[in-house]
Amino acid sequence: MPGHDIIVIGGSAGSIGPIVSFVKALPPDFAASLFITVHLNPQSTSRLPQMLSHRAGLQASYAVDGEAIQPGKIYIAPPNRHLLVEPGTVRLSTGPLENGFRPAVDALFRSAARTYGARVIGIIFSGMLDDGTLGLAIVKRQGGIAVVQDPDDTEFPDMPRSALEHVAVDYVLRAEDLADLIVKLTQATDPITAPAEETQSTMRNDTDTALNEEIQHYSPLFFSCPACGGVLSPRWDGTLIHYECEVKHTYSLQALANQQSEALERALWAGMRGLEEKARLATQIAENAQTQRNSETSELFSERAQVAREQANLLRQLIGRLT
Repeated sequence: MPGHDIIVIGGSAGSIGPIVSFVKALPPDFAASLFITVHLNPQSTSRLPQMLSHRAGLQASYAVDGEAIQPGKIYIAPPNRHLLVEPGTVRLSTGPLENGFRPAVDALFRSAARTYGARVIGIIFSGMLDDGTLGLAIVKRQGGIAVVQDPDDTEFPDMPRSALEHVAVDYVLRAEDLADLIVKLTQATDPITAPAEETQSTMRNDTDTALNEEIQHYSPLFFSCPACGGVLSPRWDGTLIHYECEVKHTYSLQALANQQSEALERALWAGMRGLEEKARLATQIAENAQTQRNSETSELFSERAQVAREQANLLRQLIGRLT
């Protein structure tokens, strides 16, 4: 029976260096397949594949939709594509953003866990907010191993800390120590179960899941999706809640708060810009009326322009306080 031969890795801000160091420390004959999702700007051209290939003895490249999974190869999510793991193949998806990201760590971890179960090791590296927490919880629930970079060893500890708060993590290590652990886990003939000290935590999580079956039926507050404006509905996975709209945009609580703030700021800037345009147009009409000796119209639109400018200034001050 295969051991842990599917390694899924997620990170965001501050994760590139630790991920490169981790991969560099793996032996050239490392037999497991690695899948990496790091949050990227959709228009960016990351050099991560070249960095990993240059510094490690393993082949690394952006994943290609439909390509076969091979041992000892590193598959990297390209910009603006979710990296998914299916039986024997990798898939790229332009599906809805999750937690405001595409690629998203949760999408990778979830697909791998549901496809390969106990063969999966999930690793969370440095990053902001909490993408990856839900995915790592699913890895655990499907019998896989959960590993987190020590938050004290990270530049941005949010993602590791969130995983530790919500998932019965099996190992917490500094980046420099992760390679030795992963090599040992992948060399085992059969998948290794969680360490004994984590068993009770896992049992408590199972109990929490049962208790939360009742919570799922409560009448939630309704939120609108920051991406499309649709209604978000709550979804529970054990003790973790996330929100999903009909389009399938998905958010954790932290990601929803972050995306709502960004959407509100965009709306306020758009409103301010609209008021400034209104003021300019009203001023133009007033000047034209003045030229035509229509003082009544000129005065009316001059007053409207002044009101619009005052309202735009108020919005600008409000945006300054919000940001």
